[in-house]
Amino acid sequence: MHKFIYTHNRFITKCFIKYFFLILLSCCIYKKTNAQQFNNWLFPNFNGITFNNNQVNFLGGSQFSGITTTTAVISDKNSNLLFSSDGETVWDKNGNQMPNGFGLLGSQAQINTALIVPFINDTSKYYLFIAKGIYNTLPNTQNTLPYSYNVIDMNLNNGLGDLVNKNTIIQYFSTEKMCAIPNTNGNDIWWICRDWTNHFYSYKINCTGFQNNSPIISTIGSNVNNNLQLLNAGDIKASSDGKYIAVCYGSYFELYQFNNSTGILTNPIKIPTLLGSYGIEFSPNSKLLYVTQGFDETVNFQPTHIVQYNLNVYDSTYIKNSAYNVSSLAYTSGFSVAGCLQLSPNNKIFHCETSNSIDVINNPNGVGISCGFQDNILIMPNQNYRRFPYSYVNLITAQNVQISYTVAPDCRTVTFTGKTFIKGNNLTFKWKWGEPPPVSGTIADSATQVVASQGDTTITTITHFYPAGIDTFFVNLTVNSDTVCGTGRAGIKVIVKPPKPTANFGFASTCNNLNVVFTDNSLLNTNPSLTYTYAYKPALAPASAYTNFSSLPNNNFTFATYDSFDVRLIVTSPLACVAKDTIVKRVVLKAKPTAGFTYTNNCGSLQVNITSTASIAAGSIATQQYYLGNTLIGTGAALAYNFTNYGSYTIKHVTKSNAGCISDTTFVPVIVKDKPTLTLTTLRDSVCNNTSFSITANSTVTASTITNYTWIKDGVLLANSIGSLPQTNTTGTYTYKVITTAANTCKSDTATKIITVVSKPTASLTATNNCGSKAINILSTTGVLNDNITNYYTNYGDGITSNN
Repeated sequence: MHKFIYTHNRFITKCFIKYFFLILLSCCIYKKTNAQQFNNWLFPNFNGITFNNNQVNFLGGSQFSGITTTTAVISDKNSNLLFSSDGETVWDKNGNQMPNGFGLLGSQAQINTALIVPFINDTSKYYLFIAKGIYNTLPNTQNTLPYSYNVIDMNLNNGLGDLVNKNTIIQYFSTEKMCAIPNTNGNDIWWICRDWTNHFYSYKINCTGFQNNSPIISTIGSNVNNNLQLLNAGDIKASSDGKYIAVCYGSYFELYQFNNSTGILTNPIKIPTLLGSYGIEFSPNSKLLYVTQGFDETVNFQPTHIVQYNLNVYDSTYIKNSAYNVSSLAYTSGFSVAGCLQLSPNNKIFHCETSNSIDVINNPNGVGISCGFQDNILIMPNQNYRRFPYSYVNLITAQNVQISYTVAPDCRTVTFTGKTFIKGNNLTFKWKWGEPPPVSGTIADSATQVVASQGDTTITTITHFYPAGIDTFFVNLTVNSDTVCGTGRAGIKVIVKPPKPTANFGFASTCNNLNVVFTDNSLLNTNPSLTYTYAYKPALAPASAYTNFSSLPNNNFTFATYDSFDVRLIVTSPLACVAKDTIVKRVVLKAKPTAGFTYTNNCGSLQVNITSTASIAAGSIATQQYYLGNTLIGTGAALAYNFTNYGSYTIKHVTKSNAGCISDTTFVPVIVKDKPTLTLTTLRDSVCNNTSFSITANSTVTASTITNYTWIKDGVLLANSIGSLPQTNTTGTYTYKVITTAANTCKSDTATKIITVVSKPTASLTATNNCGSKAINILSTTGVLNDNITNYYTNYGDGITSNN
């Protein structure tokens, strides 16, 4: 416990409210408030943030002091600071202590010590509710810890305000858990707190004041039995629709349904948390609940998680099982303590780390990851102490009286609609038209209607005619009920003849797309609405050529051709007395070129000749580029490129038009073809008659294969198509030719082989003998075709032979 006290004190700070802000007005409806009152948050440790122009930025310091870590600030309807408090002291808008603004009972608080609620029927007075802190409190001293309230009257102290009712005790057993919710009667407010057991107390605030002696008591939920561990570090929030209250109790949180007609809490749901719970907040649509978890002193501060729970089904099992860990945050400040959550004016939920960092849930209505958690969106110059001031933006800005109006075309006759959420049998609507003197104060300047109640919402209309001469009036409406005490008020600035509207539009077109998207950027200039007339004509055509194409403020139109067109927008107010406004913009529709090319390559050559076939529907092609891989190899409509090797490649072609449109990239496969080489071989160039032999064609090619052999014998095409030709021929001379074809379609040069087929030699002998002579004359006769006799062999039969 001592460690926790030390770390707590370490971050106690001062603040001086230099700017307005209604930051601790919890969950009430104040009839004169508006969203401007929530543009700035100021919180302990000299830190503040502003939401001006929907941007979140750092905002300067204040004078808050003491052990309190929560703040309360309120401003008027024009965002001017009125006063601020830390639960112990009240400062005026100049940062000076109010004369009686000291000694309040909010010391030792660490999460929810101060809450400002405006009076129902007096716009100059405010309740400042105080919860005595339970921090560093012994269990047996709870009956000394009060809830109290104070009244601040802004008419005192020269308009700077002072306390007229101070430290009025409401009850004891304070747990720093209080919030405020509007009553369904449209006028009253419920102020709600809880004690050290399981009792919630709903006190009514109405036009007669704070009803201190008649709370509605709800005995509900887990009985904490004076357990400080369950009470001293847990936030309380009400949903934006006022139907739920959620409270953190360390190791669990509880959800209750709230009847904002009777003030009774019912149907408790208890959800345990793994690492404890501290901060809590509802989504703007009241369908999701966010809880920061990781606050547990006993385990030396666990890392923080922001967990989302779905409330679509009010069932404990359903809600528990819907848990989604929005983010696990890693802190660099040395602590990982869960911070508080706060719904902001721009319907985002912010998380205040125990560091100098602010986190945000950008879309808190989104289930799961779609909620859009973002860490460290703003780094503060000073370290935070994990608290934002309370502000229930949606409820505070839901005024119980509202005014709207329509102006007739004559710009003088105005029909007003008054709407109120105040209940009763009959409601009195008192109008003040805001006409200047000398009419002001006469009967014509006001009107009264008595309207029977229409239930939750009562609506009435009334028409008033304004005289010429002035175009701006400030109209006020006061509503009273015959059953509910108090007065609801609303005011509105009425412009009966606004300036003419300002016509403007943007457009988006893309290359090669005849469809153009038009987006309205026109200014109403306080006109109630506008009528739109879009028309177009070719740029060079006369004004009489305009053709209307749309009456929608945002639209798209498909043109027939690529060309330049003038597009005209005329915006017209429904008020006949207000002039039209016209704007003309030129729209140039650009065609996108189509890339592509053909190429030629001679067999056996590494050069490829490229010829572009790119085209465009309108305009011209300005540039053409060719890429091999990511390397630019050439430009222009024609290109001769020499490759280093034969093979298959892909060339990319990109073109750009004179209007800047770039084509899609065309990928063209290119084959650089080698020419086959060819030789013929055979065992002999001459063979004997009817002897089998073969001729072999030897052919090679780079980056391809030989697919066919074409054989020709003596001018006659042979059926053989392979690389070896078997032959058996009769005597004669034969001419063989062959051509090879590669897979790349290239053919070799013709190879020729001449084969001679010779006959078998013939031999014959004749012998003559002269009578009486032993000599025999032998005559041999030989012959051969296509060859010569090279050797002779003669056997004489007597054992003698010769070789000639």
